[in-house]
Amino acid sequence: MRKVIAESVRKPETVVMDQRRAKTVRQYVVYQLKLIELLHLTLISFHMTDHKLAPENVMGHGADRFVETLLGSVVTAFMSLVDHRDSTNIRDIWRELFPKHSKAIDRVWQARIAPGEAVMKQYRDRAGAHGDKAPKYFAAKISLFGKRDVVLNAMNTFLRLSVLLLKRQPEEVPELNSQVESVLLDIELTFPNGSFNRTWLKQMHLIEAGNFSKRYS
Repeated sequence: MRKVIAESVRKPETVVMDQRRAKTVRQYVVYQLKLIELLHLTLISFHMTDHKLAPENVMGHGADRFVETLLGSVVTAFMSLVDHRDSTNIRDIWRELFPKHSKAIDRVWQARIAPGEAVMKQYRDRAGAHGDKAPKYFAAKISLFGKRDVVLNAMNTFLRLSVLLLKRQPEEVPELNSQVESVLLDIELTFPNGSFNRTWLKQMHLIEAGNFSKRYS
């Protein structure tokens, strides 16, 4: 009996760790939604590049001009996932939720993603999410397109790593679905009169890794 009671009492540090993980999983839900936005932009860019498609426009611009614009948008969306110290810093989230892969995540990040971070951050701050003064604005664009190969390599590596971890998600983040329900309930209680589409948000969240693995395998 004493053993049963002892095992049923959770240590305070265990409770704290569980609470921290629950908070991280909830933020991971936001990451999932942001990842979908990034994938939408990326797949549109791929489609336009592969098929040389451009919408009809009075400017006479071809697909290459639109793809350049999309690259800037993709970079800005990408940096919202990897360079936000107060919320969705996905590297830290990955390391906490997928501890078995933390060393591999760090190794791949340093070798393939980190080399492009500085130029992408500069672009986001000066020309992507904002429009800085002309010298800084154009310097950021020139730097980004001057290191296009490094930038594309960083983003493609990130997406491949995302797909790999999505495949591991059911086994290593089994509490995700319950946390999704918790997030949805909180939103519904916070905005009881809002036009909230629960079905849409749930569908947006549940990413099937197989849908995206072909391009990044």
